[in-house]
Amino acid sequence: MANYGKVEYWEDRYQKDREQFDWLQRFNPPIGNAEMRDIVMQYAPHSAQVLIVGCGTSRMPEEMYEEGYGSLTSIDISYSAIKLQ
Repeated sequence: MANYGKVEYWEDRYQKDREQFDWLQRFNPPIGNAEMRDIVMQYAPHSAQVLIVGCGTSRMPEEMYEEGYGSLTSIDISYSAIKLQ
């Protein structure tokens, strides 16, 4: 069973799987529902300072930047994930 609360689990995961991965939903998917984008844009103006906690290797920071958000900070427990970002 995966132990999501342990740094070692995440380090191992991101060292083995270096591909970008979004756990829930893409911010701005190429095809389909952009629900996440719509929700974020409803509550956070482009001038907002955004903290993305537990970013992993998500495309969210990259896609938000492309959408015009300029003040983004991504953090994660895994050094390997941040390095991949």
